Amino acid sequence: MTRDVAAARQWTRRAADAGHRRAMHNLGVMYATGAGGEENIEEAANWFEEAALRGLTDSQYNLAILFQQGRGRPQSAADAYAWFSIA
Repeated sequence: MTRDVAAARQWTRRAADAGHRRAMHNLGVMYATGAGGEENIEEAANWFEEAALRGLTDSQYNLAILFQQGRGRPQSAADAYAWFSIA
């Protein structure tokens, strides 16, 4: 069985656009790693934030890391600390 990661990314995007918070997180991972398309850390951060605001702990943690490292978001120890605390 072959995997079509580009199609998986498209379907994940549809679910994320429909408000599914786990799909938002998974799409963030896809953008962060370049799975199924181009890597885009800013877009990854946007999707992690959407899922984080909906209470998904994995996205809250990932967003904290991005703030800590200044990737996809401006580097901010305060924002990193806040998201780590929430997660």
